[in-house]
Amino acid sequence: MHWTPNGEIHFNLTHTPTSSGVYIPSSPVATPTARHHLAVTFDGATISLYIDGVPKGSTSWNLGSVYYGANDVLIGADNFSFGFLRRFDGYIDDVRIWDHALTQTEINANDELPPERH
Repeated sequence: MHWTPNGEIHFNLTHTPTSSGVYIPSSPVATPTARHHLAVTFDGATISLYIDGVPKGSTSWNLGSVYYGANDVLIGADNFSFGFLRRFDGYIDDVRIWDHALTQTEINANDELPPERH
């Protein structure tokens, strides 16, 4: 997952070390310098991206198995053919990886943003 200079969030899930896999871009976030809650779910069939608890993109997974190699999981960077050049310039806090795909209701229940952001 990484943030682009124009305020988009991009998420990438791969199935081989050299594959670009499945890529989900969001539309530009209206307030890119504000605090946001980002969530991505994957249930084995669909990948969904949420920003502040609101669905911002989804796509089906049709590439077979997911790659579980020795490479690092990147949060705030993209390394496939980019030499770690796509980096997030900001603060990342409270990263959680769940053992199941959360529903939108569960994402919102775990969103710790102030109430005025919901």
